[in-house]
Amino acid sequence: INSTYHQRLNFRQVRFLRDAKPREFMPVHDYQRSFKVSEITACRDLALLSQLGLVVKVGRARATRYILAAGGAT
Repeated sequence: INSTYHQRLNFRQVRFLRDAKPREFMPVHDYQRSFKVSEITACRDLALLSQLGLVVKVGRARATRYILAAGGAT
């Protein structure tokens, strides 16, 4: 993760990017469980990663999942 992004991300987001496997989807509820946060916190964390182009949002509403963007976590 380059230093520009690292300053804007919290520890959960950094850990998610570090531990996520390429081509593996992460639903919001799995992120919630992994980091023991509320649904809104999980959504906000993942939305910022999406805005920064580090992950890609797939689906809508309860079916929303996130996947690493190609080359996004470098």
